[in-house]
Amino acid sequence: MIRATPGDRFVHDVTNRGVSAWIVSAVLFAFYIVLYFTEWLTPLAQALHLGSKWTLYGTLYTLAITIGGWFMIRRYGHNRYQVIRALSVMNFIALLVHQYEEYEDPGYFPGQFNSGIFKSDQPRNYPLNTNTAMCINTAVAYPFYIAPIVFPKVKLLGLPPVLFGTVSLSAMV
Repeated sequence: MIRATPGDRFVHDVTNRGVSAWIVSAVLFAFYIVLYFTEWLTPLAQALHLGSKWTLYGTLYTLAITIGGWFMIRRYGHNRYQVIRALSVMNFIALLVHQYEEYEDPGYFPGQFNSGIFKSDQPRNYPLNTNTAMCINTAVAYPFYIAPIVFPKVKLLGLPPVLFGTVSLSAMV
């Protein structure tokens, strides 16, 4: 809903603590309560062949960020700063999705890496496992992905995520 303010300025209800904003907040709060403290979403996730409620949550979160980024780019397409910032945030979310895929679903990257490269009989224990992959990703990858978000005007900071994404995409195909 759009409403007028005393200064003849029109504001949107969602962005200015109106009724719509409170309803959206209540729905999101209820969703997180259901997600964390019940198993009500597990049958829905399994019906969609997603495995668990956390995979469903990750899917919804990724869709929300992608759609939000698309709307941001559409709305602020004339402003290069906002476009670069939106793409950087979306690229960081792609890293988080890639990390989930590495650790858990569907390919279990450390196990494939260890059994394929090192011919290990115990791929969970030798040498790349979920814990070492997490340490490498958070210590090495996160700073390179967060830097362009924090400093979007430094163009050179956008190069490492693009290179990593290109190499990652070509390795997965």
